[in-house]
Amino acid sequence: MYRRGRAVTGHFSSGRAAVTIVTIALLAGCALSGTNATPPRGILSISRPIYHVRTEPAKVALWASNNFDNYLFGVDATLNKTVVVIDTMGYSCYGPATVKVDHKRNVWIACNAIHPTSFAQYGGEQEYGSDGEFKRSYRYDASAQCSHLPYCYAESLDGGPDKFGHVFAELSYGNFSQGSRMLLNPGFYWWNKDDRSAPATFIPVSLYCAPFCDVDYMDTDDDGNIWFDFHGPILGNEQYSGGLGEVTHPTTKPSVKVILPPGSFRAPGGVYVSGHGTVLNVTDQLTRETYQYRLPVTPSSTPFNTLGPTRAKKKGESDPISGGFNKDESELALGDFRGAIDVGHVGTNSWTMRRNAYCGCASAAFTPSDK
Repeated sequence: MYRRGRAVTGHFSSGRAAVTIVTIALLAGCALSGTNATPPRGILSISRPIYHVRTEPAKVALWASNNFDNYLFGVDATLNKTVVVIDTMGYSCYGPATVKVDHKRNVWIACNAIHPTSFAQYGGEQEYGSDGEFKRSYRYDASAQCSHLPYCYAESLDGGPDKFGHVFAELSYGNFSQGSRMLLNPGFYWWNKDDRSAPATFIPVSLYCAPFCDVDYMDTDDDGNIWFDFHGPILGNEQYSGGLGEVTHPTTKPSVKVILPPGSFRAPGGVYVSGHGTVLNVTDQLTRETYQYRLPVTPSSTPFNTLGPTRAKKKGESDPISGGFNKDESELALGDFRGAIDVGHVGTNSWTMRRNAYCGCASAAFTPSDK
């Protein structure tokens, strides 16, 4: 039977990003410790650290997310000093997951949930300026999938803009309940570049765990096609593992294809398009490696290069999730679940681990990036 590894606390075990607090509980109206933000009614109370850091946005060279404590933070060029900390809960973003930096140095984060309530928890994207100033939320409404039942849950792990200006957010995984839990069908919501204030359009990609159960991470290529990894059943047995899919023409005539079947990856992590649209990078959280494929990837494709494994002195010390390249693609940064940022030097495939007190890292992104 397929198991996602969700622990009682609401966090995922190795193989998925750690999902923060957005667990509906019987503690209706509890205050969230350590923040001025008023929690939605019904959100589980947690304690979290309060960070007081001098804001120096001009010095930020890399952004990373703290998925546990709901922070977006920036570090300087040494990757050792934190110079900006943003409380995403103050903007109703809970469980910030992937971080991406566009060609204008705007920062995009996927939120496991945006403004959750005791009746619904929906994910989406948020956009911040190059200085970390909040710009806009993109929250989708998945109620149409829930048949108006008492509680609807839909989580985002990834998203972001394409090169044309459309904005995407995953419905990575979700369920609705009325005595029993039923899976939502995963897919992608997107907002049109010409009217981002209009409701998002939904693209379903799988039905009742066929051909896969959830969507993990994504990126878009230069043609606007979506590349994503997923968890699905391995043909002929009850095991579930990672594969790769594509949605062609998502904003005009979407068509979904499984490119690499389940079993291609042990624990699918970040997906990232690099090489000016010519390379697809897929990180496997368990092997701690990032596999590079020539685009377009086909069922017969194999990696032309492998980056990693990330540095670890002992088993379990490193758990890279997702990230991206610097401007000249000489370095790859990955947020590490183990409280660190993994930095790989592409030319030599040598890796360092930068520990960071602010980090329950789901993702990391250089600024400027290669986008």
